Amino acid sequence: MKLKNIILSTLLGASIFLSNNSFSKDLEYSKKIRNMNYEEVIKEIKTPKEATKYLTEFLSYKTDKEQYGEKNIYLSFKNIHKKEIDDCNGGALTAAALLSDDGYEPLVLTMLEKGGEKPNPSMGHIIFIYKKENKWGTLGINPSDCQEPKYSSIEEIVQRYNFITYFVKNIKEEYPDYIDNDINMREKLLDTGQPIKASNEKTLQERFFDFGY
Repeated sequence: MKLKNIILSTLLGASIFLSNNSFSKDLEYSKKIRNMNYEEVIKEIKTPKEATKYLTEFLSYKTDKEQYGEKNIYLSFKNIHKKEIDDCNGGALTAAALLSDDGYEPLVLTMLEKGGEKPNPSMGHIIFIYKKENKWGTLGINPSDCQEPKYSSIEEIVQRYNFITYFVKNIKEEYPDYIDNDINMREKLLDTGQPIKASNEKTLQERFFDFGY
């Protein structure tokens, strides 16, 4: 009973952009989106709330290992939209593309080395991040990844996910054609450089001052 109450309070407290029926697919919506090409979808979707609906009701989740037999496949939005399926890196790239013409920088946050009671050094997760009124919001392929702007820093986001290190990439700086290319963008997007430890606020400010800290 105690565990049940914890789960219920967690779900009720989450600031997810979705309605009460969020976990059931909207078939009419999916049909409408499926009939659009990737450029039309980008023009159609203008807000993080609308991007959340695309990510959670149109895209399906499957790991790269299940789809392609190997890990870390970073496809363009053109190809993700065509396949209608991807994992967390595809969710982050999709969010960046959907909001690319709406004034949002294409920033993706890669988190590494899961901590907590059962640490997993090989586990990672990727989401899209954006800033509004001096707070950070997040978008991703999981409903729980889609959070309103409420975080004071990127480090706070990383701590919420319980990861130890992280780095941020502006996708457009690495791949200007990230929306419609036909390559695997793994090489540059997985180049970690020197990942930041989640407890080092000074390093965070020094390294990402251009993002508005």
